[in-house]
Amino acid sequence: MSTISKKLPVTMSVILKVALLQLHASAYISNKFR
Repeated sequence: MSTISKKLPVTMSVILKVALLQLHASAYISNKFR
């Protein structure tokens, strides 16, 4: 259980970072091809 509780916040932060990167990338592309 301890290993899972340690890994869970890390995976959440990774998912948040990936989502933010995708948001920035999509906004950058839409601004570039507008």
